[in-house]
Amino acid sequence: MAQYGIREIRVFRQLARYDFSNFTKEVGYHSWENAIGMKSAMSSRSYAPYMEETNLVFELFNYQHSLEKQYAGTKRFLVADKGI
Repeated sequence: MAQYGIREIRVFRQLARYDFSNFTKEVGYHSWENAIGMKSAMSSRSYAPYMEETNLVFELFNYQHSLEKQYAGTKRFLVADKGI
C-alpha cells in the first residue's frame, strides 16, 4: 500500500474484504460507496486498479453488443482465490 501511496488503508481493506465476501454479486462503484460509507465514488474508482494489479481481483463487464453499454452497466469483480 505504501508503493501506491494509499492514505486510507482502513477503507481500502474494507473494500477488499467486501469484494472477497460478495464475489458473486454484481457491484458498481456506487454500491461500494454505500457499503463502506465512502464519501465519493471517485475514490472507489481509484482503488479498483490497485486491487487488479495484485492479480487477485478482476473486473468483468456484462456482455452487451455496445461497448458503451458494457462500460456504463454494473460490473462483477472476479476473485481469483476465494480462500484468502
